[in-house]
Amino acid sequence: MAGKDEGGTPAPVAPRAGPTGPARLRHRPRQQPRWLAATLIVAVLAGAVPLLPRAISLFAVAERLVDDFRIAFFAPAEPQNTDIVIIAVTEDTLAALPYRSPLDRDFVAGLVAHLDRAGATAIGIDLLFDQATEPEKDTGLAAVLDAASVPVVLATAIEPYPLTQRQRDYIDHYAPTVPRGFVNLLTEGIDKSVRRFVSERNGVLSFPAELARQLGHGVPDGPQTIAWHGQPDAATRPFAIYPAHAAALLPTDWIAGRVALIGPVLPSGGGDRHNTPLAWRDGPIPGVVIHAHVLAQLLDGRRPPQAGVTITAALGAVLALAGIGLARARWAWPLKVLGGLAVVAAVWAASTLWFQAGGPLVPVVLASFGLPAAAGMDAAVTGRRLREQRRFIRDAFTLFVSPSVVARLERDPGRLTLTGERRECTFLFTDLTGFTTLSESLAPEALAELLNAYLNGMTKVILAHDGTLDKFVGDAVVAFFGAPETQPDHARRAVACARDLDAFARNFAAGQAAIGRPLGRTRIGVHSGIATVGNFGGSQRFQYTAMGDVVNTAARLEAANKALGTTICISSATVRQCPDEGVRPVGELMLPGKTKPIMAYTPVTQGDAPGDEAYRRAFARLAGGQESAEALIGVFQALADAAPDDPLPRFQLHRLQRGDTGIRIVLTGK
Repeated sequence: MAGKDEGGTPAPVAPRAGPTGPARLRHRPRQQPRWLAATLIVAVLAGAVPLLPRAISLFAVAERLVDDFRIAFFAPAEPQNTDIVIIAVTEDTLAALPYRSPLDRDFVAGLVAHLDRAGATAIGIDLLFDQATEPEKDTGLAAVLDAASVPVVLATAIEPYPLTQRQRDYIDHYAPTVPRGFVNLLTEGIDKSVRRFVSERNGVLSFPAELARQLGHGVPDGPQTIAWHGQPDAATRPFAIYPAHAAALLPTDWIAGRVALIGPVLPSGGGDRHNTPLAWRDGPIPGVVIHAHVLAQLLDGRRPPQAGVTITAALGAVLALAGIGLARARWAWPLKVLGGLAVVAAVWAASTLWFQAGGPLVPVVLASFGLPAAAGMDAAVTGRRLREQRRFIRDAFTLFVSPSVVARLERDPGRLTLTGERRECTFLFTDLTGFTTLSESLAPEALAELLNAYLNGMTKVILAHDGTLDKFVGDAVVAFFGAPETQPDHARRAVACARDLDAFARNFAAGQAAIGRPLGRTRIGVHSGIATVGNFGGSQRFQYTAMGDVVNTAARLEAANKALGTTICISSATVRQCPDEGVRPVGELMLPGKTKPIMAYTPVTQGDAPGDEAYRRAFARLAGGQESAEALIGVFQALADAAPDDPLPRFQLHRLQRGDTGIRIVLTGK
């Protein structure tokens, strides 16, 4: 008989494949889907490469707009600058002059002379002298510029400023000894905003850079972000601005010790107004005001409030981690979206308040995109891992547990521990007697057909009771209840399954006998206890199985049926968990290799029912130990005669006839 050694004791369970399917599955990722996925990923990335510059550009535009908004409305409050004063040529100034353009040079000469006398530290004239006017006035202004006791810087323009060659020649030759600086502004983006400046281009210094140099300050190389000067309150400008036509009326201490910048401050549409970050609040501002901000930055050595790489990277990492956390949270997707928006809003608010308190401008747009990007990537990776986990579960359990259990495990893989865990389970062992002898008389094809049909039927019964099929060992079947999914009623399920297995085996044997293939009986052992269950093996080959003494005990109970003459032998550990099951006591079995007896029972079948009560009374007298063997022989003889097909009365009768008493039964394994 398969599954027994020559002495009749259970053979060690071999971890080998049975005839109807593998006892251990290969868990090796399928290569073709991986290659296909890799190909698709490469194709998508390759197609996205041309879009990267555009995407980066869009992020840069969005980042600039957000920074502009924060600069306009949340820049730290600062006292009004006391180093620079703007002498504004306004509409009222032009109205008081004989003509609007070019600006009357007698007026300019008088303005420069007054500022010089008032003690200005330097004078910058943001006016292009690109054409001749009245000769006497032109000559008079040039003389005043040459005679000034403080540095004076004139405005010039370089390419691509729209000037004719004649205009350029006049600018270069008018008051040639007076320093010049270009007033070209560096604009960028679709809104043509001024956010940066350059101090030198083609060997020429800019207007504010030349003024700074005249005052003994160095100038930086390359493009620089403008550090816009704040203001103390909404009503006070960053720089004092006085109308040019009223300059002579100003107290001298309003001019003394300051750089005076002369330039047009005309209404919108009057020219020389430009978009800047401040445009969110103030609209386009005059060029002379922009030059004042740049000059203040050069004189003060101010740095733009841009966050460094460390802060930017740290924020990106925090938001990426937040995205991963949201992706892994067990929330509905609307809550995840709201949570992500809340995190981003909190980061934006915190960074803005930090900037308002004097901190740097932290780039938040690209960092915020990192949250959904990280969440999406983690969801993709997690989704792939879940799919692989579910496929793993399907591969591992589809052949061994019912489809409903597999579906529940796929929905909640956390209910499955594949590293091994101690769990109370009920184990069921079956064995088919006489199969070895029959197999020797059958052709291999017939033997395979017979065994496959038998094991297939046994498997269906086990799975119908939500049992887990552990393995096949020849014609023997090993199953358990209570894992991988917890089953509080695992003992009841196992006993019901044992009954149905017995019924299937009897019907199957009768069918085989009808076609000349006599099969023996299927014997079943059932026992409950603590075992270690889980995935044992390796990453390439594994087996979900159970280990522990409880497993061996169930195997020995199955083998005990041979000596008892029974078909199903159930331990008291199982019976205690389903007390309403109809069972009859067998006795205290001393199983081979055990030091303590196990009370065993067998189910009451339809044929046993009439004599069940009589047997129980007789067994109680036997268990009492007060009567001799001779006194009880007649009792069990009567029971055996009344039910010749009932193995238990006959077994107890033979024991008594051998002189055994009590209910302790020592099994030798023979």
